[in-house]
Amino acid sequence: MPYRNIVRFALLIALGAGAVTAGEMPKGIADPDKAIVDPAFSDPVLFWRVISAPKNTREPEPYFYWPAGVVAGSNRPLPTLADKGRTTIPKAGLENIASWAEAQNSNALVVIHKGVVQLERYWNGAKPTDLANGRAISRSVTPLLLGFAVADGKVQLDDPIGRFIGEWKNDPRGRITVRQLAQNVSGLEVAPGLPVMQVLGNKDLCLTYCGDVVRAALNYEYVMEPGIRFESAQENMQLLALVIERATGTPIQTLLSERVWKPIGAADAAFQLDRPGGTARVMCCMRATHTDWARLGLLVMQDGRWE
Repeated sequence: MPYRNIVRFALLIALGAGAVTAGEMPKGIADPDKAIVDPAFSDPVLFWRVISAPKNTREPEPYFYWPAGVVAGSNRPLPTLADKGRTTIPKAGLENIASWAEAQNSNALVVIHKGVVQLERYWNGAKPTDLANGRAISRSVTPLLLGFAVADGKVQLDDPIGRFIGEWKNDPRGRITVRQLAQNVSGLEVAPGLPVMQVLGNKDLCLTYCGDVVRAALNYEYVMEPGIRFESAQENMQLLALVIERATGTPIQTLLSERVWKPIGAADAAFQLDRPGGTARVMCCMRATHTDWARLGLLVMQDGRWE
């Protein structure tokens, strides 16, 4: 068959009713035409994190916290009586607490009473200088900074968040108030928990692994009227941090350093940034020493008063 006839025959097959098509995608498989325009599928940071995921994704190894958004501290020690052989809690009681903590496979135990460290004990190779993953405790940090933003007149609690999140200015989500966001009654969706290797539709994975945490947080849907139901949706604190940063013009890690961390004498801590020079992830996994997590608890217990 002449060459031009072969080409004509091939074209007729390709364009005819009998043309081969990809067919419907199986469940859990991305439509490639949509995938190639989805930023999540062309995100080198997401790709690196997925293929480099630690064995224990809840307690990652230090390498996985790259890149660090350092929260500079002033590193002043808390007062302790234990070194002088005196405590304000009976020693027998402290040892009972320590025995219980060790039996629970704890890594560290810090007991503070009346502003003084009574007991500091470590297990499983943990050390006083280690930065410990605060996990969900990390979400308690951003509302502290909201207080400063309000006191400085940068934000009002009943402001609609669309005032600061221009992407939602004309979106129903923009009517959520700062207060509702901070109180976890935003009405935004709680995404289903999906395996780490399932990228398609995994919003929480993108929030924790993608190289643009702002885009990831803006991807959550409005599912109910705000103020009706408490839902600890992961995106709430990330969006609150976005409001604070845009209102104050200052990164969260810098605000935390200047307004809280240095004044209370904490050592350097760190958020994970979404990418080099990027935005801090605040909904999880801020790292600080065990003593400084206890120091933060002491600050909250004292209604924000220090020394």
